Amino acid sequence: MENAPKSLSKSINCLLKERFKASGWKEESSIFQDSQYQGDTWRLDFAKKDVSIEVAFNHASVIAWNLLKPVLASELNHVNKAIQTKIGVIITATEALKRAGGFDGAVGTFEKYLEYLPPLNNVLTVPLFIIGLEPPESFHIQLHQHALRKKIGKIVMKDVAIISTENDEISL
Repeated sequence: MENAPKSLSKSINCLLKERFKASGWKEESSIFQDSQYQGDTWRLDFAKKDVSIEVAFNHASVIAWNLLKPVLASELNHVNKAIQTKIGVIITATEALKRAGGFDGAVGTFEKYLEYLPPLNNVLTVPLFIIGLEPPESFHIQLHQHALRKKIGKIVMKDVAIISTENDEISL
């Protein structure tokens, strides 16, 4: 099946994006104002008030960087800031979701993020919440015929927890 999702990551990203945007979160928020520090490397997936969020279904080699981005958004810096947060949230897959959801073997997981915390303890100077998503209880695949002999899949999940902020608190 051409162009069909190979894992649940794209669907989870779409669900999170849809729900965060509907709750007033700013997506792809730049950390810095300086044009030299723009683009994917220097942005947060979502930001609202005092909270910065990274949705991290990417390669394990960027775990340390994903942990540092909320710190950069929260700490004073010599580069002019575009946003100033106080708390970081990392949303990632657990090993169980990685297996059940068809994720690439190189994807960093919740368990691996926890391993990075002790050596980075002195560098991670802001409160961080690391959320490991478990596999959904159920999902189904909807196939759509878009052209002759070409099908595109969409994964629809149920029972997904979403983060929201009310009164400067984080709740799941």
